[in-house]
Parts: sequence; structure tokens; C-alpha cells
Amino acid sequence: MEDMYLLFILFTPVIMIGLGASLYNYPPKDIEDYYGYRTKRAMKSKETWKFAQKYAGKIWVITGVPTLAVSLFVFLYCNAKFAANMNNIFLLLLGIQLIIVMLPIPLVEHALKKIFDEHGKYL
Repeated sequence: MEDMYLLFILFTPVIMIGLGASLYNYPPKDIEDYYGYRTKRAMKSKETWKFAQKYAGKIWVITGVPTLAVSLFVFLYCNAKFAANMNNIFLLLLGIQLIIVMLPIPLVEHALKKIFDEHGKYL
């Protein structure tokens, strides 16, 4: 059972790092509806699309690495000290990871608003 908890705890940060590196290094070239950072503002123009992919990817890598390290540490520490409460600890870690996964949304949108106008052109 502990192995399953560990697998699920590490899954989110590993995906963040992998997807973030993919978006940063190999952003989708075309504005697509099925892959990439897709918001109305990000899909306004080629420039906004490219910027949003790279910026979101960078944020996911930057936040994914410490999330992975902290999640692993908390899991191992709590598993040794509080084995009876692992269900609650597991859910708490997943909730925190979910918040961290969504962190790029307001950051990328703010950066897009600062750098581009409402038509997707550089200010």
C-alpha cells in the first residue's frame, strides 16, 4: 500500500517536470486545441501562443522540482512517524500539489496581459 501512495505522490511532480520541459523546449508550433497551455489570451496570436507555452513550461519545471523533493521528503518522514494517518497526509499532499499545478495559470495570464495587447500584439 505504501508503494502505491509513493507512486501517486510522485506522479504529479514528475508530470509537471516532464510536461514543463516539453513545453519549454519543444512548444507546439501551431495554435492547437488539444495540447499545450490553452487559454483565450494565449491563443490570440502566434506570439502569445509561443510565449505562453515557454513561460508555462518554465514555471512547471521550476515548481515541479521542489514539489517533487518536498513531497518525497514529507512522504518518507510522515510514513516513518505517522503511518496510521497516511490517508490524511496523502490527501493533503495531493491537494497541495493540485494547487501548485494550477499556479502557472494566473502567472502566465498576468505576463500575457503585461506584454501583449487584447489583440495579441506586443505592447
